Amino acid sequence: EEEIEDGVRPVNWITKYFEWSLGLEPHEYDMWSVYIASFYWAVMTLTTVGYGDVNTATDGERIALSIFMLTGAILYAYIVAAVCGIFTNLNASKSEFYQQMDELNEYVKREGIPADLSRRLRNYFIYADSKRQSEQFKSLIQKMSPSLQEEVSSFHNRVWVEQVPFVKLAPKSEHDEFIISLSVMVQIEVFPPLEVLVRPNAIIDRLYIIARGIVLLHITDKIPEDPAEEDEQSVLTGNIYYRNSLPDTLKMRNGSCFGHEIIYDQVRGQYYATTLTYCETQTLKKEDLLTILHQRNFEDTKRSINSYCNVTKDDSMRGSIEAVALGPIYTAFPGTSGSSSSMKV
Repeated sequence: EEEIEDGVRPVNWITKYFEWSLGLEPHEYDMWSVYIASFYWAVMTLTTVGYGDVNTATDGERIALSIFMLTGAILYAYIVAAVCGIFTNLNASKSEFYQQMDELNEYVKREGIPADLSRRLRNYFIYADSKRQSEQFKSLIQKMSPSLQEEVSSFHNRVWVEQVPFVKLAPKSEHDEFIISLSVMVQIEVFPPLEVLVRPNAIIDRLYIIARGIVLLHITDKIPEDPAEEDEQSVLTGNIYYRNSLPDTLKMRNGSCFGHEIIYDQVRGQYYATTLTYCETQTLKKEDLLTILHQRNFEDTKRSINSYCNVTKDDSMRGSIEAVALGPIYTAFPGTSGSSSSMKV
């Protein structure tokens, strides 16, 4: 406080405001007026309304304006939050992706994962974002009625399922329903480069349909640096029905499928299937195929598959690269007698 000589009242913000600015006498304001003025000043400062050139004159005015400023600040904050929420929800999937990447970065930092592995993990999650979105859509589809689930799944996956050779074995009376049932069961999987999907002597229990990327089928444990383009093209065009020796390599691109040997009982692969790039596949498990055939009563389709397995498949070709290239729908190889090993459906 600053005191003026000759006993004059101290000069502070109270006297300056009430007596100098408002022209009041000391007896015209009390302690409640001081508290109200203090509250008014605090509200005006916190809400950043500004002090302006127009001042309040009475306690009632200061109380009313304090209420107005607080109400305005709350409304302003609510509107800003609502607008931010709208923009955030416009791309909720992208926000979830960023949150997932933040969690991955935190995990990498906490566990001290090496830089090279960290980079591969980030690249994988970036590429696998489509899988995450598909899983979200799948949870939405599961909330639909059974008939709508089949219709939507068929719309999304029919183009892939129709690439599977053994689907052609289904008779016309069951063909469309068989495709719909398979479409519901296929699942999206994402693989990084150089991941082995099939190994020699391992039981083939999954069908892979390549949606994006390149998979190399090869008979040695090393990936050839320059796969033979001539062999690749000749096999892919379907012009070869018999070869004295199996091709060394075969590149599988978008729309190609391998693993359709799942229609046979306990068939083992004779090749490696290795991803050359990041790959996204539509995958069908053998157990899901069996479930479809048993639960949906595809009797004619089961008989067609069993008959085909018993008549047209050679033991030496089962699970080989050339069998993958030709698919199970082809004329019996010259000089082969077929086998009796079939899928028990």
